[in-house]
Amino acid sequence: MNTKKIQKILLVLLFFIISLIFFQRFLNENKIEESIVNDKEQNDTKSNIIKEIIFSSKDKKGNEYILKAKEGEIDLSNDKIIYLKKITAQVILNNSDDVLIVSDFGKYNIENSDTIFS
Repeated sequence: MNTKKIQKILLVLLFFIISLIFFQRFLNENKIEESIVNDKEQNDTKSNIIKEIIFSSKDKKGNEYILKAKEGEIDLSNDKIIYLKKITAQVILNNSDDVLIVSDFGKYNIENSDTIFS
């Protein structure tokens, strides 16, 4: 009788050990999948942000245009457009005073240098 009790106890322990191993593997696989998804989401959202931007150009008359921004975000539908934050623009004219523009937001077209400040 002692032998039967020991066998039952061992069977119950074996069942719990197998159950524990099964659930631990199942839970760990879910955690790994969650972390992979979170990493992909973070990479996708940061991929179109640019820090400390400077654009400059000169025209045929020698006038210079310098644009500096703390941060920019490339438009996902049109990669020629960049939405800027905290902008300082300086227009250096040959025959006139310099012009300084400060703005919180702006839209810049890298193809033709058109800039809209807001």
